[in-house]
Amino acid sequence: MSTRNAPPQPTGDRSNITRVDSGSTRGWVVRFQREGVKHGKFFSDAGHDGSDSAFAAAQSWRDERLREIGPAQRSDASRMHTLAARRKNRQSVSRTGVTGIGFVVREFSAQRVPYVTAYWLDADGQRHQTSFSIQKHGVDRAVRLAARARAATADWHGEKPLGARALYNRAVDRVRELAEPHLPPGDG
Repeated sequence: MSTRNAPPQPTGDRSNITRVDSGSTRGWVVRFQREGVKHGKFFSDAGHDGSDSAFAAAQSWRDERLREIGPAQRSDASRMHTLAARRKNRQSVSRTGVTGIGFVVREFSAQRVPYVTAYWLDADGQRHQTSFSIQKHGVDRAVRLAARARAATADWHGEKPLGARALYNRAVDRVRELAEPHLPPGDG
């Protein structure tokens, strides 16, 4: 069995450019957002005669697109770069109606799997998250696990702390509604 060594890291501005080495996919991806519009493109090593050429193509495409659409506005560039902004954003209500408990559907091998998530900010304003599969646990248990995880977080950033039971009671009915279209008949 042969081992594949990671390509040498290219020099140059890597802003908005990320390396992808996953399975048979190897290359560079450019991603950025302006005024709510996402821009992105993948540059494969194979299609560009190697990693260095793919990286150069990614840089060139990025620079050309940024020249076309102009520089980031302050609201785009720094919206979430202050602790106060992250805390304010964190206080927004999620689709479940409960701050700190969310619902998401992830796709794995063309199968859509619903999850209940617990998320919180630490004392430094960094976001943390854990997820519980509704497919594995069922709706009620997944919400209960997420509520326990969220209630256990130490810093509520000025909010009144809620216990796991209160979080569960506030979130469970809405999560059932959100999950229902993604469950086999009779589950939940």
